[in-house]
Amino acid sequence: MPAGQDFPAFPYAPYGVQQDFMQSLYSCLQEGGIGLFESPTGTGKTLSLLCSVLQWLQDANNAAAADVPQGDLMPANEAEPDWMRQQATEHVQQANACRAAKQILLDMTQKRAESHFGRRHRPSAKSPHQGAVDSGDVCGDPDDENFLLDDAGGQASMRSLLNNSDASSSDSDTAQESVPPSRKRIQVFFCSRTHSQLSQVMAEVGRTPFKESLSFVPLGSRKALCINAGVQKLGTVARMNERCLELQKPKAKKRDSTGDRKQTSKSSPGCPYLKASSKRAQQLKEEMLKEVLDVEDLAARGQQHRSCPYYATRHALPEADVVLLPYSSLTTQASREAVGINLQGAVVIVDEAHNLVDAVGSAHSAQVSLSQLQASEAQLAAYLTHFRQRLSPSNTQQLNILVLVVTLLAKVLLKPAAAQQSRLDSTAAASSTCSIQLLNHFLFEHGLDNINMFRIVRFMKESKLLFKVSGHYEHQLTKAARCPAPFSTQTPQVCIPDEEGSGLSALHATVAFIGALTDDAADGRILIDLQQGTLKYLLLNPAAHFAQVVEETHALVLASGTLSPLPLLQRQLFPHHPLSRLHTFTCGHVVPASRLLLLPLPCGPTGLGLDLRHATRSRPGMMDELGRLLMNICQAVPQGVVAFAPSFAYIAQLHQHWQASGLWDRLSAKKVTFVEPRTAAAVATCLQEYSAAALATAAPPASGWAGQSGALLLCVVGGRLSEGINFGDGLGRAVVMLGLPFPNPMDIELKEHMRYLDGLSATPATSSEAQVSARSQQTAGQQYYEELCMKAVNQCIGRVIRHQNDWAAVLLADARWSQSVDSHGRGSSSLLNQLPAWMLPHLADFGPLPPLGCPLLVRPARDARREAAILFNSPTQTYLDVPARFCRDMALTRGLSVQNKTSSPAKDSAKSSVETGLKLFSDGKFRDALQYFESAMQAGPSDDEARAALYNSACAHAKLKQWQPATDAVRKAVNDYQLRLTVAIKDADLEQLRETREWLDALDTMRGGLSSRSVAGLRAEAKAPFRLARILTFQGLFAGAAIGLVISSTRLFAALTGQAGAPDTIETARNFGINLVGAVLLAFLLRRDLTSQSKDRRTVEREEAFARLQVSIGDRVLP
Repeated sequence: MPAGQDFPAFPYAPYGVQQDFMQSLYSCLQEGGIGLFESPTGTGKTLSLLCSVLQWLQDANNAAAADVPQGDLMPANEAEPDWMRQQATEHVQQANACRAAKQILLDMTQKRAESHFGRRHRPSAKSPHQGAVDSGDVCGDPDDENFLLDDAGGQASMRSLLNNSDASSSDSDTAQESVPPSRKRIQVFFCSRTHSQLSQVMAEVGRTPFKESLSFVPLGSRKALCINAGVQKLGTVARMNERCLELQKPKAKKRDSTGDRKQTSKSSPGCPYLKASSKRAQQLKEEMLKEVLDVEDLAARGQQHRSCPYYATRHALPEADVVLLPYSSLTTQASREAVGINLQGAVVIVDEAHNLVDAVGSAHSAQVSLSQLQASEAQLAAYLTHFRQRLSPSNTQQLNILVLVVTLLAKVLLKPAAAQQSRLDSTAAASSTCSIQLLNHFLFEHGLDNINMFRIVRFMKESKLLFKVSGHYEHQLTKAARCPAPFSTQTPQVCIPDEEGSGLSALHATVAFIGALTDDAADGRILIDLQQGTLKYLLLNPAAHFAQVVEETHALVLASGTLSPLPLLQRQLFPHHPLSRLHTFTCGHVVPASRLLLLPLPCGPTGLGLDLRHATRSRPGMMDELGRLLMNICQAVPQGVVAFAPSFAYIAQLHQHWQASGLWDRLSAKKVTFVEPRTAAAVATCLQEYSAAALATAAPPASGWAGQSGALLLCVVGGRLSEGINFGDGLGRAVVMLGLPFPNPMDIELKEHMRYLDGLSATPATSSEAQVSARSQQTAGQQYYEELCMKAVNQCIGRVIRHQNDWAAVLLADARWSQSVDSHGRGSSSLLNQLPAWMLPHLADFGPLPPLGCPLLVRPARDARREAAILFNSPTQTYLDVPARFCRDMALTRGLSVQNKTSSPAKDSAKSSVETGLKLFSDGKFRDALQYFESAMQAGPSDDEARAALYNSACAHAKLKQWQPATDAVRKAVNDYQLRLTVAIKDADLEQLRETREWLDALDTMRGGLSSRSVAGLRAEAKAPFRLARILTFQGLFAGAAIGLVISSTRLFAALTGQAGAPDTIETARNFGINLVGAVLLAFLLRRDLTSQSKDRRTVEREEAFARLQVSIGDRVLP
């Protein structure tokens, strides 16, 4: 394995994680086997992949060249004598000459055979009856020869032999689907999901010196590479493939009265780009091997040379060092054979491999509808009727069996559907119409068990049935439209509506489903949906179809930004390779620890636990709490906030409830709000508008964004915005997971997957001892269910942090995230352990919940993240213009607020002084930093800049143990520049200062700490404007009643004791009673108002506390 300096192709000085990644990958390629590499997006994963793999390939080629036998050409730098190299060259030239002579003799023999058979008189292959039909046909069937099935079984008929001979003699340039045999060399197959991603890979290659020393060939479909306008306009890949193959076929020979074929011109119709001269085709191939071209470049070069780039890539494939292809071309054996890929001893790199399992599963699953089966049955019956007299006996027999199979499959859906028509359309009835069967049980129950499906599939492949029958179908429709009357009198006119508008689509779905019936019975199930009228083959074991790739390759590397959870990937693709035996590598991010926050939120702002299970998440109180949480986050987080919900239905429910409660208007007042649309066409527009609002790159629309700061985007887990979208920088300063996106446990396919995994083994697949012990109570199916959820979560939270200078927060809103958090605040649950390993070091510590709020709102910030509190000191600030330089280091956000773009030079000078001081402070140069902070105060600072300068100078004084200057700076920032006292109380840098006598004495003089009660009292009275007047009135009346009660009680005592001059006893007693009742009533009313006043005051103080603690969101969220 090379040392760090042995990756000279890397265009920059690599980060440590990049160096480790390349070395680990190089070691994996040296040893061979399976490698799982997880590198976060933004760490240069693709470039690291290329530099390591291509360095290994170049080293391997050099090592192989050093071991070349004497009989082969020797490399130029070998030390052998000239006569030995000359002799080796002569041997090779002689061998090439012998091969050329043999080819010439073979061609001459073939031409003589063609000439002999061409002059031979042969009886017509048509029956007399068929000949009558043709002679009476107005339009004629000159192209019927092209639609005849090839003879299956290994031996072609004389007709096929002659047609093939004519093809080779009349059109030597016609391309074949097969490609030349691959030479013995090491090849790298670099796969990604789409052509656009592969184009980005090619661009990365262009930045390395390997573009000069290695050859690269991109493989693409006809849709991407075909330059024939007539074929391109067909649209779908299936129709383009069909038309391309038709253009390669020789034009059918017309027969004269003797039965011999008439000679046709060599200029018969065909693809002009495929018939391009060999010189032009060779030139295109050489340019492809010498330059680094992506698919779009290759199509343009094909247009320039007027030569087919699709087949040029096939012919250049054996000579390429690196082949780039979408991994849909890798997932099935048929696609690999069609392209000409030989994986024996090769290296396969799969980038963006998190979708590989789904790609394998979808490629080998198959679904067919009742309408497609009926259309296929009609097409096959019409074809059999038309060609019955001209098909070979074996083809006729197999075609009849195929029609029977299609008929029986249609009956599976047809008969029960008719029986269900009389039933009411209820939920119970609908659920009863969907069932799953084992493959063998399905075949036996529906009368297909006595049919050799393997022979049917082989017959369809060897006879090219798919293209011939569908081609004949469309040809007959075209012919019927041109001359319907003669055609309809002899042959049934087939006019069957097709879901895709092509005869190929229905037949293709039918053929694919029949092919799936040949799979191992244990690897899949048949899903019968009578309500939808579909049959679906559900692949449960993708490893069975991926095993050939694993076995043939020298090394297989799966790489992605998020492969976690790895046990799920291992169990689905490599069940016979324990995870401990695989080469796994997970690196951290290049982003500093202060730029990312991972924080579970078990409760909302009011302390209500976030129970977001399906049964409770729709409660009004729970939806209100989610709305309040988003409001707090939007208040604290600048620019873009992206929130993911489990489904479109739940987002619609939240939207409707928040609109009714007014929360939606309050959210919209803080940020421009967007909801992910359901249609693909509207997603691009929504994303564009969100980007403009989040980054403020466009003028406010007519509706106005006044008072709004940034944007909020509500997305759906598993939707179009949850994967492959870059929410870097200001597009995603926070990503919020609203709940856990567990799939529907009642889904019949999911239940079957879980049942299948439970049946494989009594114990779950192991990954590591820690995970096994934590999840020992779960079955394999339960683990799969949980891992599906975590896979979706990991994709969503991976949308943020796209490069080293980015920063963001990941907030996990659900009580289930904290259910297994230990007493030290560390996550020990299986959910947290299945998050990407590079994110776990950024998991924030939090302990037991206090009486009010949740950890996000009440815990003081740790490390540099607490410093963002000063950035959010003013709740009325807007954050659209946060300078990027404030975000280069978390320390830079200490005390710095947003400045208007039109700031004066003096303010810029103060701001730059604060920035310089912060850099020095972060480096530990407190005295130097202090000078810059003091300089900022003398440069005419704004209030925000003065607050930042004073507070940071206090921190610098505290570091130097200068307590009195530190206290004075804090006091001035609080009293003169509205710094929140809670910021200083929470700051760890001022911890020692807060224990000094100077600080305790200064607390009484800080207005920020004394004014809260009076302000809270005023706000409490504002809620009940007449209550204070009532209280004062009641107090006066109560005082009068109390005085009257004392006087009347004295007089009553005198009357009862018979003292001289005593008043009348009855009247005195009546007065006493009135005063007593009045005093009690007034005391009750006064107590009621005082209690209400106290309650309102506590409420206001609580809200005021939350308003201040809300700053802690920014403290934890923003760097």
